[in-house]
Amino acid sequence: METCIVYVYEGEGTFTSKEVKAERTSTLLFSEDGGAVSFTAGDKGLKFMLLAGKKLKEPVAWHGPFVMNTQEEIMECIRDYQNGKLVRAKPKELLAKSWK
Repeated sequence: METCIVYVYEGEGTFTSKEVKAERTSTLLFSEDGGAVSFTAGDKGLKFMLLAGKKLKEPVAWHGPFVMNTQEEIMECIRDYQNGKLVRAKPKELLAKSWK
């Protein structure tokens, strides 16, 4: 594991042997210093998302909700969005198809 991010969305607790305290809306970043993340829930319980993976080692460009590698790709993505080409089906259509 090269990078690990923990986002606490409910409750509180501590992470790692260093007893890093985290509560609702806390974001913690762990990197190359170990292959495990340990945690202990507090009295209110603890719910969190753990995201882990290798670094992309690629350039990153973003604008609002769009994330690409270059500004040119961002502009193309925005044009596609504005022209209705980014998503071919509306959310209701997607949900209706997934429940059939």
